[in-house]
Amino acid sequence: MDPLDKLKRTKSEGMGPVMPFLEHLEELRRRLFYSVIAVMVLSVFVFTFGLRSIEVGGLPFSICYPFPDPFNSITALVFERIVQDLLGDGVTLIALTPFDAMVTQIKISIFLGVLLGMPFIMYNVITFIGPGLYPKEKLMIMSTVPVSAIMFVMGALFAYYILAPFTFGFLYEYTESMGVEKTLAVEDFVGFVVVMLGAFGVLFELPVVMTMLSYLGIVKPDMWRSKWRIVTVAIAIIAAAITPDGTGITMMIVAVPLLILYWAGYFASILAYRNYLQRTSKAQ
Repeated sequence: MDPLDKLKRTKSEGMGPVMPFLEHLEELRRRLFYSVIAVMVLSVFVFTFGLRSIEVGGLPFSICYPFPDPFNSITALVFERIVQDLLGDGVTLIALTPFDAMVTQIKISIFLGVLLGMPFIMYNVITFIGPGLYPKEKLMIMSTVPVSAIMFVMGALFAYYILAPFTFGFLYEYTESMGVEKTLAVEDFVGFVVVMLGAFGVLFELPVVMTMLSYLGIVKPDMWRSKWRIVTVAIAIIAAAITPDGTGITMMIVAVPLLILYWAGYFASILAYRNYLQRTSKAQ
């Protein structure tokens, strides 16, 4: 296509101007700054505010509202729930240093800040790449913001309710068989949980990324299909590396959902690439 024709097409279809390199870096810096500030504000909020409830006219439910209470904060409530859900009876959490409790709550607060700020983070990512897209492409990618947030939460919930309880239960079977007291450093416990939830939140974004790349015409669906054997082996290796037992049960718990997500992303990419071909054929 002639460069002049391409410029005319860009103007007629409303595609944003191409930024100079330095302006592009400045825009990236600004978007990163906005995202970091949002995460920091949310993290400080959950670290310093607790929840109080009030009953409304004797009704059988109460309304919760935030109230400054750093020692009974939202983070502390989340920590108590994590301990109840993931650790069985007889496990004693210990703080090895005076700073462990605070560091633990900071880790949880940052994770909650990222989790709550995920829609805003995705919005900034899309706003950054938006000037290089056509209006229909912007609309489609904007629609992925809630989907991306939902997929991240689903990945974190999968790790929290399925993988983490199984992992802790399996590992502590060895402790019981040896007759050793079951203790766990609180910082190590929370660090493990936060990393696991964050990792699976990101892994569950796989079909969204695949669909987006095909929608923009960057990757053809045939490439996803042709690489399925390599992807299967890679997923199996990753699953084996991050799971503790040698029976293969936990490995399958991890690998099967990731393979399902990959194939879901492949079929979604077929529809997305068809849309790309339709757009390009109309534009020519």
